[in-house]
Amino acid sequence: MSNRGSTDKSTKATHRDGDDRKFFVGFAALLGFLVLAGFVPSSMARIDAGSFESVHILHGVTFLLWYMLFFSQALLIRNRNVKLHMTIGSVSIFLVVAMVVTGALVMQKAWLDGTTGDPSMTPAQFIVFPFSDLLLFSFFYGMAILFRKKADVHKRFIVLAGLLMMGAALSRVVDTLGLSPQLVGPLVLTLFIILVVYDWRTLRRVHPVTIIGFVLLILRVVAAFTLAVTPEWEAFVSWMLGPYTGAPHIIS
Repeated sequence: MSNRGSTDKSTKATHRDGDDRKFFVGFAALLGFLVLAGFVPSSMARIDAGSFESVHILHGVTFLLWYMLFFSQALLIRNRNVKLHMTIGSVSIFLVVAMVVTGALVMQKAWLDGTTGDPSMTPAQFIVFPFSDLLLFSFFYGMAILFRKKADVHKRFIVLAGLLMMGAALSRVVDTLGLSPQLVGPLVLTLFIILVVYDWRTLRRVHPVTIIGFVLLILRVVAAFTLAVTPEWEAFVSWMLGPYTGAPHIIS
């Protein structure tokens, strides 16, 4: 009887492992597609207008490379090439450093120019999002590396890192389609719900890492409408990045 029970558990684990491989490859492909759909049209438009500087190009290249890496890493696991997956993963640290550095430079330029992605936000409010993106992306990626030997934890932290950057991509998709920027939040939430539903379907519970990610992502939105409207926050950003020199305007 115990042998049969062990066999059943082993069979369920094997099915779940196969489902994991398919789901995370598909999810990585979806996020990569949204990044391309968001950034390629807007980047081409800015290049044509002559408003795309070298720092934007460098950040865009590292951004796209990370999502390509995300997909290829998921594909390697699906094909059971764990050794190459781990080798590439250790080298990816250099790409992430480049992403964070160029992201910080782009953030600084946006602040100094007084740019914002939403007409309802002040530059101080807007800067909460790239600032928290860099912090949380570094945290999620760092946790993924720390727990690289625990597959269920590792891959969810990587997915959270990928989801975190979706706001920037989806804001451009929405802008290209002529839709309201207020849709970006619900769209990001929808992507997150896909992960929650997958957890529930395969584990019969929501994974603790998914819960941590959800709480942190909600807190950053709350911060944009509470902390970011205070004089203290604007003073902090001015101290960190310098006073902005341009009149507030919308970026696309």
